[in-house]
Amino acid sequence: MRISSLFPVQPVDFIAELRARNILSEAQAAALRDYERTRPFSVHYELRTLLYLGIVLLAGGLGILLYQHLDDISHGAIVAALVLCMAGSFGYAVRHRLPFTW
Repeated sequence: MRISSLFPVQPVDFIAELRARNILSEAQAAALRDYERTRPFSVHYELRTLLYLGIVLLAGGLGILLYQHLDDISHGAIVAALVLCMAGSFGYAVRHRLPFTW
């Protein structure tokens, strides 16, 4: 299976089609091919997906760990950790909030 079959219209193919119809001159086609070849490729969504996947796996793993060792860790310690996390989150939100405007 070729990669081009996954993506039906590649920019280079489209430029070649426009060149074949004489819509683009050779200089314009060369400039567009050079731009497409040197254009940066964004990996924003891939990195964001990996970040979210890591957070989900971490949360799931910690949940399973707490569930398995609930007898070793007292309920008070778990509640205290949750209260500290909540207070830290509220503190961060208050410190970084924008001023009130209508």
